[in-house]
Amino acid sequence: MKTTRPVVLGLSLLAVAAIGSAYFIGRARAAGVPGMTPLTYSGTLTDTSGVALVGSKNLQVQFWDMATAGNVVCTTGSAAQMLVNGAFSIALPDPCVAVIHSTQDVWAEVLVDGASTGRTKIGAVPYALEADSAVKVVKDVSGTGMRICSGQTPVGSTNWVSYGSGPAQITVTIDTTACGFTSKPIYHPVLAGVGSHWVTTGGSNPYTTPATEKTQFQVFVYNGAAGIMPATANDTAHQWIIQWIAVGN
Repeated sequence: MKTTRPVVLGLSLLAVAAIGSAYFIGRARAAGVPGMTPLTYSGTLTDTSGVALVGSKNLQVQFWDMATAGNVVCTTGSAAQMLVNGAFSIALPDPCVAVIHSTQDVWAEVLVDGASTGRTKIGAVPYALEADSAVKVVKDVSGTGMRICSGQTPVGSTNWVSYGSGPAQITVTIDTTACGFTSKPIYHPVLAGVGSHWVTTGGSNPYTTPATEKTQFQVFVYNGAAGIMPATANDTAHQWIIQWIAVGN
């Protein structure tokens, strides 16, 4: 089956046979920011030959804590939706929004008339935002349209890692694979938190390597002679996270 390139917001391309008759999700994403706009899960459904589904289908999304087995951490109600060229969009209830916002690893499973299309990982950047219209309104100096993608690491569980000798410092690698950039984007990170991050350096300085520049960047944080450990950076007095925006193609 020929599929389109998956687009941002932490959702990979899904192509798993369902129970009974087989369905596929060609383009899947979550969109919206909690507290600002409703969060929805949307995609395109096709049959096994790649033909977009039409008509009414009962759709439901379940969110799991593991790729296989595990537990359902949230679910939407099953509701009929009229598909146009296979496209669907499901508004997520507040409990699901909270789960996605607070949990780094969540897998989504779409049920079509009760048949599962399998699970796909939402990923480590659940609130990366794709601006579909940005291709029209954001351009580089040559006039080429560009896309915007953004996100943040989880509060209280950012994957900080110790590095260096002397005063302990920390680093974190930000995975931007879900943004789907085809060339190196411009990364704009910032260190945020609830305490003491203002005295640090390095939180706004991304590091990339040619091999992974389209899918990740790294930030190193220096805290002076006092040093900092990962557990301290994540504790309730600090809650240090990286918030970021990337612009590219």
